Amino acid sequence: MFDKILITPAVRSSMVDHCLQTLPHEACGFLFGAAYGNTIMVKRFAPVPNVAKEPAVRFEMDPASLIPLASRRNDNNNEIIVGIIHSHPLAPAIPSNEDLLTAWHQMPSHWILSLLDLEKPDLQAYRYVADKSAGTRFIPLEWELADNEPQQKNNP
Repeated sequence: MFDKILITPAVRSSMVDHCLQTLPHEACGFLFGAAYGNTIMVKRFAPVPNVAKEPAVRFEMDPASLIPLASRRNDNNNEIIVGIIHSHPLAPAIPSNEDLLTAWHQMPSHWILSLLDLEKPDLQAYRYVADKSAGTRFIPLEWELADNEPQQKNNP
C-alpha cells in the first residue's frame, strides 16, 4: 500500500487534454509509473478507446488496446500500472454507483476527471475497498504535482 502519489505536470496535462478531446464521451486509460517506498510516481498516461454502448455516461476499455497495455512491462524503466483514469463529462469527480460496480478495484489508484467546469477540470484519485457490510466503498487519495522522482526506489 502507498501513502503518497506524485504525478508529473506533463502527465496531468496529457490526461486533461485527452479527456477534453473525447467530449461529449467519457475518456479512459491507464497510468504507468513506479513505486518508491510508500510513494507512487505517475510518469505516463496511455489512453484507451472507450467502446461502451453509452460512452457519454460510462466507459468500457477496448480489449484490443487494453490487453497489450495491461500485459506489458517496461523493464528498462521498471514501469508498472499505477492506476486507471476515466472522465465524467457531466458529473463530479466522485465515483458513481457504476464505478463502484466495475472490476477495476484491484488497481492501486482510480482517477476521475470531472469536466463540469471546462476551465477548471477537477482531477481526483481514489482507492476502492471491499466492505462486507456495505459493498465496495472508496477512499479519496491525496496527490501532488512533482517533476522529480523520489530518491529511494523500492520494487513493488
